[in-house]
Amino acid sequence: MNLYFRLIWTIIRSFFRPKINFSDEVVLKLRIFPNDLDINRHLNNGRYLTILDLGSIDLFLRSGVLVRAIRNGFRPMIGGLIVTYRNSLSLFEQCTLTMKLKAWDDYWNYFKFEFRKVDGRLSASGYFKGAFVSKNGLVPNNVADEIFEYKHGFCELPPAVENWIRAENHLSGESIT
Repeated sequence: MNLYFRLIWTIIRSFFRPKINFSDEVVLKLRIFPNDLDINRHLNNGRYLTILDLGSIDLFLRSGVLVRAIRNGFRPMIGGLIVTYRNSLSLFEQCTLTMKLKAWDDYWNYFKFEFRKVDGRLSASGYFKGAFVSKNGLVPNNVADEIFEYKHGFCELPPAVENWIRAENHLSGESIT
């Protein structure tokens, strides 16, 4: 991540914002700066994803999960994402990033995210998957649930996530866990 000032601001701000649960929606209000732009003078496609990391950091800090993860030798890791871009964001334009846990399986947690313009139009949306990793590899969600005192329970994967998993499996030629 090369957004050090935004990273520091997100960390500091998280201490003053209300605590949340891991399953709560995260909302970040943002402004597009000159270093966010590409040669087409709009928010760079890769920058969307870097800014998405800030939403994850906000979630992990405000939910208290990051401290518990570190104490247990876990690190949160993003394992992939799917994204679609709709309406570009321009210099100094404001937008809102929202993200929320929508589904999970044995190892992965699937989050839906959206970037929206002030007028509500969609700029980008998609899903990303995250898991906890220890020195032994991916941490099963049932193990993480005990440590974080969180009950995932059962859920159905949204069709977009099911199709994404199938596509990943075809790309790699094997099942990805």
